[in-house]
Amino acid sequence: MLTLPEWLKLVGLQGQNPFANKQADNEQDWLEECFVEHPAYNAMTSEANPHSSILHAARGAGKTTACTMFERLCREEASHRRALVVRLNEWIPLVDLLDKPMSLQVNGYLEALFGHVVAALPAICDAPWMSAPTDPSLRAYLAWFTRHYGGALTDDELARLTQSSHLFGSSPPPTDAAPHRLSHQPPLQQLKWLLRALRAAGVSTLYVLVDRVDEVAVTVAHPERGADLLLPLLGNLELLELEGLVVKCFIPTSMVAVLQARQQLRDDRIRCYDLTWADADGLPLLRRLLQNRLGHFSRGTVPSLAVLADSDLRDIDERVSRAANGSPRQLLIIGENLLLARAADATERDLLIRQHHLDLVLADGASPTQPTRAAAFDSAALSSAQSPPVALASEQEPPAPIAPIAPPAKPVASAVPLLTLGADGSVARGGTPIEGWQQLPSRQREVIRYLFSKPDVLCHYSELGRKVWHDAQVGDDTVRKVLARLITFLDKNSPNVVYIEKVIGGYYVLRHAVATPYIKSQLWAEGNDAAS
Repeated sequence: MLTLPEWLKLVGLQGQNPFANKQADNEQDWLEECFVEHPAYNAMTSEANPHSSILHAARGAGKTTACTMFERLCREEASHRRALVVRLNEWIPLVDLLDKPMSLQVNGYLEALFGHVVAALPAICDAPWMSAPTDPSLRAYLAWFTRHYGGALTDDELARLTQSSHLFGSSPPPTDAAPHRLSHQPPLQQLKWLLRALRAAGVSTLYVLVDRVDEVAVTVAHPERGADLLLPLLGNLELLELEGLVVKCFIPTSMVAVLQARQQLRDDRIRCYDLTWADADGLPLLRRLLQNRLGHFSRGTVPSLAVLADSDLRDIDERVSRAANGSPRQLLIIGENLLLARAADATERDLLIRQHHLDLVLADGASPTQPTRAAAFDSAALSSAQSPPVALASEQEPPAPIAPIAPPAKPVASAVPLLTLGADGSVARGGTPIEGWQQLPSRQREVIRYLFSKPDVLCHYSELGRKVWHDAQVGDDTVRKVLARLITFLDKNSPNVVYIEKVIGGYYVLRHAVATPYIKSQLWAEGNDAAS
């Protein structure tokens, strides 16, 4: 039998899973090659006159991807747009303002925005279309503003920005009483001066890209709280009508519905574009998204799933696209499940995707958005030689919206060097300590210690958050980064063995490892202490 990387390499996918990453942040290097321009995205980006607008969609429809691509577009067309682009996507500090009066909320949002503006200035300050404002008071204000809100820059970066960039010219900015007067003005008045100064320096538009408002604890399941977070921006007409300021929101449809029901969204001031993939026009776009990924990871040799499938499945690309039910993220999940199902019983003489693999993934006609673990990876159907699926932890967290599918556990061959964890924290492979274990950061040590307590058992990232970070709300990205570093550490000098396996749905499982009894007993004692 073949491992998934082996199968991927044999079929022309360079040993890489084209559906493994489902977050735009993890796809920066190749996002543009796989991106599919939705009509709503095109409508937002091709506006003759820049104005504030909303691109709204359901979860998993690609809002952050669209935001990232819009940001890239603005940078690529910088000489034409003459834009300064900042992203407003750090919401936890702003959650504390929710119960404050609206005026204080607006002030807090603008002060947060100002920090992002200064952090973005170094990227454009030496553009050929930039120049220092000729008005001394505007130059003085820009210098004061940059120093006052430049907490994200180092002293050297601030010095380079204010002393030698096009934005300020070669001579030091003049001093003036205006900045000192404005320092006591409300942030909205400071913003007006900022826009004047930027226009004088050559910046036509300050784009504020609003994203990830649904990814903090108070908004994940409560769109009305997300609407509350957006209100200081979208409900502030004076702000939206400022010349040179354009707010582009990439937000859930549910939050837009709340704002509209409350009559807090002025449709005549801010346009709404619907990023839906579920209509007749969306199906070919999803199919293109599927094929773009295959083409990228195969360097053009695998343009579609049909190339990898039996001759009876020439319509497999369309069938998989339909099964995604209008969700790009669900399309990637189905694609990954399909590759896992095929690789599970593949041999070097049998590589093509068959009908029964597709049936397993689509759960024999069950709802494609809720495949069952038993139907999707039935060990008898895949191969009588396979081991039974891994066990779920007794304290397993509720599954993610898409039920995770656990591939069958692969038999541990005697040739595979087993992992062990020593009482001193040393990690050994085949009895030999892995070089560099002493330098493992404490968080990685805690994660691997926890995984060693339950080898071959699925652990959801939220479980790791509770047990390792002691925070039930820790983000998936945080866990992924720590696990990615651990995977690199464990795979060092052993590239053909997967020790920490990622399973769709936010699960991880430690393979080829010997459980450490003292850790299991210690964790059991800790659990009893917590319970008591």
